[in-house]
Amino acid sequence: MTSHLTALDLNRSVVRLGQPEAYSALLRRLDAGKPLRLGVFGASVAQHGGCLEQPYKRCMEFGGVLKTRMNWGEPSVRPFKGWAVRLLEHVNHTWPHAQHRLNNSALDATPAQTVLPCLFSHLPTQLDLVVLEFGSMAMHLQLAAVEAVARRLLELCPRPLLVFLSVHTTLTLTLTLTLTLTPPLTLT
Repeated sequence: MTSHLTALDLNRSVVRLGQPEAYSALLRRLDAGKPLRLGVFGASVAQHGGCLEQPYKRCMEFGGVLKTRMNWGEPSVRPFKGWAVRLLEHVNHTWPHAQHRLNNSALDATPAQTVLPCLFSHLPTQLDLVVLEFGSMAMHLQLAAVEAVARRLLELCPRPLLVFLSVHTTLTLTLTLTLTLTPPLTLT
């Protein structure tokens, strides 16, 4: 896998790895030859992680098979494998198993508190590793909802390993919005 990041950026990317006890159960599972059940939950950055077996979900655009419009690189319309698909491929290369699975339950433009009441109607309850991405909806996110999602996931049996993913923007975006209401809105 080729990265477009410098070695310095990659080295800065892991903020906190956690204690070995946190991920040792997952490694024991993989070393024992059992399949990985990988879940992804969040908003647009999570959606861009891709998926492989979820027909009609937008994450399929980033499974590496369908051509999708990309805002960078050439050609602008091409197949692209998202980060979750590449993670699953890496796991499958290291611990081969035909039953490794990826479930991407991300929802564009949806903060965690909106999905919290029906979390498990989107996300399976049998997962070994869950990547949570809330940064792309940070402006609208209630931090208590992040904690509630984490607590609900950690109540599952077996308890999945949770990985919080955050992508910091490197571009400055200026947005000007002009709103005209005709006739003028009167609040009473």
